[in-house]
Amino acid sequence: MSNSTHNVLVCKCCICKATRGEALGNQNSNYGRKWSEEKREHFSISRQGTGNPFYGKKQTELHRLSICRGNKSVFWKGGVTGLYWMIRNLPEYKVWVSQVFSRDDYTCQDCYKRGGRLDAHHIKPFAQILREFLTHYVQFSPVEDKETLVRLALTYEDFWKVSNGKSLCRKCHDKTKIGVRT
Repeated sequence: MSNSTHNVLVCKCCICKATRGEALGNQNSNYGRKWSEEKREHFSISRQGTGNPFYGKKQTELHRLSICRGNKSVFWKGGVTGLYWMIRNLPEYKVWVSQVFSRDDYTCQDCYKRGGRLDAHHIKPFAQILREFLTHYVQFSPVEDKETLVRLALTYEDFWKVSNGKSLCRKCHDKTKIGVRT
């Protein structure tokens, strides 16, 4: 590589975007350019030590390092997810599912296909029931008082109403999910 191209100042932001393949249209003359391995190494060295702790790490490494876990994650909802799964893994929940299946005679209630892979679908969404439950027991924290809330969930009737469930095959259940088109 000649010194004349090495000394040219180039906007690092544009180089970063070009090397990531982001489309900037006519705004970036570097868009679509194929960089040599030597030049890529130069860019890599020039970006090191910029204070970005995520630079050069793959997404799996970030999760392994616990950088994006727990309350540091962008998906953090105050610790409610743990409670959500604790209630869904209760033996009473499994009994609710089997009661819904037996009431519906193991038949999808939308396409009337009998047997196969069935899901117990909540007519009133489980997440909504959980939100109502938490507003009813607002004095308890979903993070610190999970065990207490799980015990209270056993007596909260909305979780265990068989009339709030229906049997659906996997295909019909996928149609009920937000953002799924048929």
